[in-house]
Amino acid sequence: VEAKPALTAYLAYQYVQQNRFTEANTLLQSLEQNYSSALLATPGPQGQMQYRSVTDTVKVLRSQMGTSTSAGK
Repeated sequence: VEAKPALTAYLAYQYVQQNRFTEANTLLQSLEQNYSSALLATPGPQGQMQYRSVTDTVKVLRSQMGTSTSAGK
């Protein structure tokens, strides 16, 4: 698990939560291009760490952007 992709994913998540989709998308593109094979540690349902690929994380965040965009209309 590397720190830079984890921090980048966290910042992208924060941007999605704030509806700052342009910034989030820029970070997600960078993650895909530079860290596609990396794993990210994320908190699980009971506080245990789970490992998710960058690809899966990007898909989840992009799906949240689509949901937020639809909900805002």
